[in-house]
Formats: sequence, structure tokens, C-alpha cells
Amino acid sequence: VAGAGGFAALNAFGPFLSDEPSISSYIDHIEYAVSLVGPEHVALGPDFIADIAATVDPIFTGLLVDPSNLPSVPGLVRPADLEGLSGLLADRLGSAAAEKVCFGTVRDFLLAALPQR
Repeated sequence: VAGAGGFAALNAFGPFLSDEPSISSYIDHIEYAVSLVGPEHVALGPDFIADIAATVDPIFTGLLVDPSNLPSVPGLVRPADLEGLSGLLADRLGSAAAEKVCFGTVRDFLLAALPQR
């Protein structure tokens, strides 16, 4: 993906991170990907399935799956929870790499891929 100029948006699905998923294990996941391909090929991609299930698809909520059993990361279950992540990423990756991962990678990709006005 990186070799072709793309990026990976890393989700925060609990079982992909660790047996005891946490914000720290999500940051570990991001840090590892950055070490492999660089911050220009890594972005945030949490699915927020609990938030989606509760607000977008009320038919799905509680019928096919119990939302309380979704394997989400405590403290990272809805978009508003991303606010505190940038500082933690800056502490771990440095400011420039954190900026890339938090929004710069996606911004740069879209600017390159979309037609200019």
C-alpha cells in the first residue's frame, strides 16, 4: 500500500489490538505501523461501531448484537473521544508525525487524488 502511495487507516477494534484493548494499545498499534511505513502512510480509522449501531441503525442495535458486548476500546467509542488522542500521539511519535497520522495523511491523499478546482 505504501509503495503505491496509499495509506492504511488503522481501526480500533478491540481484538485487533490486544486481549485488554486500551487507548495505549491503540497508540502502540499506530506507532508500530508508523515504524514500518512512515507517518505519511498511516491514518486514524476507528470504526466507532457502538456509536454507529446506536445512532445510525437502530434496527441493528440490540437485535443482531448486544451493543454492550461490542469489543471497543474504553475511552475511544465515539468521534468526540479522538480529541485527547492527538496529544498522546505527539508524546509518542513527535508533533510532526502525530499531525500526519491525525489528519495530514488523509488531507494530502485527498488533495492529490481529487480534481483541483
